[in-house]
Amino acid sequence: MKSNVRIRKMMTIMLMMLVLLCTTTVHAAEDSFKTTIKADHTQAKGEDTVIITIGLKDIAIESGDKGIGAYTANLKFDTSVFEYVSASATTGWDAPLYQDGAITGNTSNAEVVTTTQDIGTITLKVKKDAPLGETTIELTNFSGSNGRDDIDTTNTSTKLTIVTNNNGNGGNNGNNNGNNGNGSGTTNNGSNTNNGSNNNPTIGNNSSNNNNANTNIPSTSTDTSVKQGTLPQTGTTDVIVFTIIGAVSILAITFFARMVVLNRKMK
Repeated sequence: MKSNVRIRKMMTIMLMMLVLLCTTTVHAAEDSFKTTIKADHTQAKGEDTVIITIGLKDIAIESGDKGIGAYTANLKFDTSVFEYVSASATTGWDAPLYQDGAITGNTSNAEVVTTTQDIGTITLKVKKDAPLGETTIELTNFSGSNGRDDIDTTNTSTKLTIVTNNNGNGGNNGNNNGNNGNGSGTTNNGSNTNNGSNNNPTIGNNSSNNNNANTNIPSTSTDTSVKQGTLPQTGTTDVIVFTIIGAVSILAITFFARMVVLNRKMK
């Protein structure tokens, strides 16, 4: 009987321990790290290349291999501003693999790292017709591996400003030259106007006077039938003929009328 009681007590203690183990939360040290991202330009213009460097810092990993040896992430940027060019390795790391914004990478020697360092670079090119203004490049969904578990961290980003191409200054110079050209043109036109006012009108007047003289002065005519100092007698013969005919007609009518009157008187 006593042995049965002891067994029951031991079973009760074991059950209580199991319950305590199941209900007690074991708090382990929290693994953490941060990422960095930076651009080699604060400003860029169309067709410039921009190198984006990705890094790790504040690495505090106590689980697994106690460091970061590989990672996956997303690199987000405005595709109307940038286009992907290439990816490059940094010391101790292989070049990251890039595909449609997703990147993966790992250390060259398959070991983990525990200190602040760069882990890869991505080269982007500014599109020729990229919109001007500030734009953001963001590193998101970053997950680092400690050789056993994947550990997530917060997003990080960098910004730069897209500015006008240097050709814009040339354009301004071109406009200035154009304005100067217009000014010169205006000056030249002014001088032409002055020349016109001084010379051309005189020539024009002389020409018109000469033309009028040629029209009005018979002496300049090549027609030898016209006497000098008289106007051409165009249509004069016709006028004289009609005048004579008219006079004769009037005389004839008058004579006929008188004859009729005389005949009546004689009757």
